[in-house]
Amino acid sequence: AEDDDGLSAAIALGLYLDAGLPGERVTISSDGGGCLPTFDEDGRVVEMEVGDSSALIDCFGRLLAEGRSPADVLPAFTSNVAGFLRLPGKGRVAVGADADLVVLDEDGGVGDVMARGRWHVRGGGLIERGTFETTSPAEV
Repeated sequence: AEDDDGLSAAIALGLYLDAGLPGERVTISSDGGGCLPTFDEDGRVVEMEVGDSSALIDCFGRLLAEGRSPADVLPAFTSNVAGFLRLPGKGRVAVGADADLVVLDEDGGVGDVMARGRWHVRGGGLIERGTFETTSPAEV
């Protein structure tokens, strides 16, 4: 938010990489599908939102728009996260891995999504919804 003194993930990653710090030691993840409560001054929940899964692709797109190399920033979203979480079937394309793929279109947007070897999005159109997705294919 404009009144927040924090940094966006894209700015933070850029500063980190520009400082010459090890790229294999940083991750970017989201609360996509997670609960995002807003509290009042007494600590009571006054609003509950759900994290937007598009935050990751938006961040990746901002980094590319800044002229960052996909090879430099992609591991923070993929193999680094999988490595730190000790998920050997995730974060890489390899024989025996889970076949989770995101294919970007020419503008850096999501064109196709495969999860565990099954297409969920093809050509930008929803084929199969995940557990926490409420949008129907007609609404995409």
